[in-house]
Amino acid sequence: MAEKLIIMSEKTIEQMSTKELLLKLFKSDTGKTYTSQEEISIELFNKLKAERKQSAISKALKKIYGKEIVLDGMKYYFLKTDEGYRFVLKGGMLVEAEEAFAKRKVFESYEPYVVSKKIIAYVVKEKYREYVCDYMLKIFEDDSFFDIIFNGNKIYFLISERKNIFKEMCDIPRETEAILKQLIK
Repeated sequence: MAEKLIIMSEKTIEQMSTKELLLKLFKSDTGKTYTSQEEISIELFNKLKAERKQSAISKALKKIYGKEIVLDGMKYYFLKTDEGYRFVLKGGMLVEAEEAFAKRKVFESYEPYVVSKKIIAYVVKEKYREYVCDYMLKIFEDDSFFDIIFNGNKIYFLISERKNIFKEMCDIPRETEAILKQLIK
């Protein structure tokens, strides 16, 4: 499951670490894609009047990558995509994942394989199994899955009894296919 990083301090800009400055910058414009670390450095200076070297930014980015970040009670994820660096509200991860899946064409079949109301499998290209699994763990709460099992080109998601995510799970490959069709046009 995703590691959590919780930021609750009320420091001044001068007292903030590079990691905290990055989180403040990303939160100020959630969804904006920064194409390079140099662009992030420029934005830190322009928006927060904080000067940081690229090496400090690189180290700080590594510390926040792949973690669920809680700021002011809201959950976010920091992503590095083909386009650059983004900060996404957890609720926006579903759309982000579907777009990423479409761009990479991760699915071999856009129809989910339904074993039961609590077991759904996706048929994906084997090289994308971990990639898809990583996004699914970011989209849904930590306790949404009882287990996730890989078998060849299938990923079986065993949905926790306490969660009602069946329809959403079934929709992900279908929505990805719809996005892919729009990208092709």
